[in-house]
Amino acid sequence: MRYVDEFRDPALITKASEEIRRVADPARLIPIGGQTRIVHGTRDDRVPCAMSRDYTAAAVAAGDEVTLDELPGCGHFELIDPLSAAWPTVLAAFRAVAPPSGS
Repeated sequence: MRYVDEFRDPALITKASEEIRRVADPARLIPIGGQTRIVHGTRDDRVPCAMSRDYTAAAVAAGDEVTLDELPGCGHFELIDPLSAAWPTVLAAFRAVAPPSGS
């Protein structure tokens, strides 16, 4: 049980969360040397749209080709809902970087 108690330690959880965010930060990969397409809702309450703007600016400054599609009024989850008004933009972004076979 000692391990479980340590895992529940708020300080340890905070440290682990910070490390996960640091390691998972895509800005650490700049420049990637390829095309990147970002679709982000301006009303995303989970990941601020400013993060995508900052990534785009840094990547472009490093020579990467990046397109950012900001969807006004769109939140975080609409981007993964095929029935949302955002879905055509999401599909277009995928098709732009990975066209369907035979295209």
